[in-house]
Amino acid sequence: MDTQKKIKRLKSKADKLFHILVCKKYPKCLPCGINDSVCAHHFILKSKSSELRYDLLNGVPICNSCHCKIHMAQDPEIENRIIQKRGQDWADRLYKIKNSVIKKYRGVVYYKNVINNLEEEIKKLN
Repeated sequence: MDTQKKIKRLKSKADKLFHILVCKKYPKCLPCGINDSVCAHHFILKSKSSELRYDLLNGVPICNSCHCKIHMAQDPEIENRIIQKRGQDWADRLYKIKNSVIKKYRGVVYYKNVINNLEEEIKKLN
């Protein structure tokens, strides 16, 4: 398997593990507080910061309804609720990281380490 295909496969596995970890750690949707979380919304989008892609603080437990309101309806109220619940200091920290990090090459070793770290965190919650 060539390197790019291997990286793509590892990235996909790491993304799935990240979602599992966030939902196990926080079983309820943060914005509505009612529904079960079904995925991890990246407050700072993955496309905007590869550094924050697997940062647990950037993972917001969210239900399908709230997630659709963010991405489909582009409802700013949901993101405002997230900031209200997590705090402005939390958001400022993420924005600072997003704006200060230079894009780095992420290779096979990087993704293997991410996967190992995520698996260890999931084991701690079981």
